[in-house]
Amino acid sequence: MQKQLQLNDVALGTLLSVLPLGLMTAMPFAGISMAKYSSRKIMLISAIIYTLLLLLLGNVHTWWQAAIVLFMFGFARTFFNIAVNTQALGVQAFFQKSIITTLHGIWSLAALFGAAVSLLFMSIDASVQIHFIVVSICSLVLIGLFYKTTLVANNTSAEKRKAFAMPDKSLLLLGTIAFLCMMCEGTMSDWSGIYFEKVVHMPERYVATGYIVYLTAMVTGRFVGDYIINRMGRIKLLQITSVLVVSGFLLAVAFPNPLIASLGFLLIGFGVSCTVPMVFALAAATSKLPHGTAIAAVSTVGYIGFLLGPPIVGYFSGIATLRVAFLVIGITASIIFILARIVARKTLTVNA
Repeated sequence: MQKQLQLNDVALGTLLSVLPLGLMTAMPFAGISMAKYSSRKIMLISAIIYTLLLLLLGNVHTWWQAAIVLFMFGFARTFFNIAVNTQALGVQAFFQKSIITTLHGIWSLAALFGAAVSLLFMSIDASVQIHFIVVSICSLVLIGLFYKTTLVANNTSAEKRKAFAMPDKSLLLLGTIAFLCMMCEGTMSDWSGIYFEKVVHMPERYVATGYIVYLTAMVTGRFVGDYIINRMGRIKLLQITSVLVVSGFLLAVAFPNPLIASLGFLLIGFGVSCTVPMVFALAAATSKLPHGTAIAAVSTVGYIGFLLGPPIVGYFSGIATLRVAFLVIGITASIIFILARIVARKTLTVNA
């Protein structure tokens, strides 16, 4: 897309900032809709619109067309994100043990599959338009197949009016951890391929390799996360994962060759894999707010980090270099370790 629109890194970062603008603009409207309509219906409608917007995104020819579509993309994503998480809370009620980490793992598995598909299309020199058309058609088919198995009603309606309450002091710390972690996730989602192309100097058809390595580690970490948490506790694991993230960024920046950079991305994937699920669990366990409200508040703060990370990288890349931008993100992630210690001291980790 960057080549198609002939954008430099600064322009790309500016364009990516339109997406969080659409997300934030949609929040009050999504809250009103969730109070009036079922999450099932909102999930279906937003999923279809979200998929159709991908078709439009593949056919833009100017930066302002891309900006409009990205704004709508962020707008639709807010509705879908809130609705699907509300559905997830309803499903969680059927289980005695936590399944949140597994659900995040399934999301990562889908992202990994998407990256593999991208690698395939790039290897055969398919156009962006063809790529997005195929993905959109497959997505619409999956929506049609699985919509009938979703919850017709859920028991979270009493919490819908509070779904976007801002975090109180006890949640603000956890929200900040989520923000920092998801900023790293957003950076890897949007810039890992560009980093491998411009810094690691991988051939164009293999630039998605680093992202696939990162996602593979994330998927693995999330599916084994519950087992590890039960053995060492959330706080200790949270501190270890923050070290992994920082180490991964430092390796990729210091040694920008395919092998070492891939190892760095592997560490980042393991590091971010369980952080957000752990933060959500801590929010639900320690807050006086209803579980759904606490998770939604922390998720809102964290999701902003996911969307602001990519444009921040773009700006730093324009001012200095892409390596410097990744270094800044990695150093910023080290704050998670400090915040985890503060969480422990404030005894916010009930049964952690």
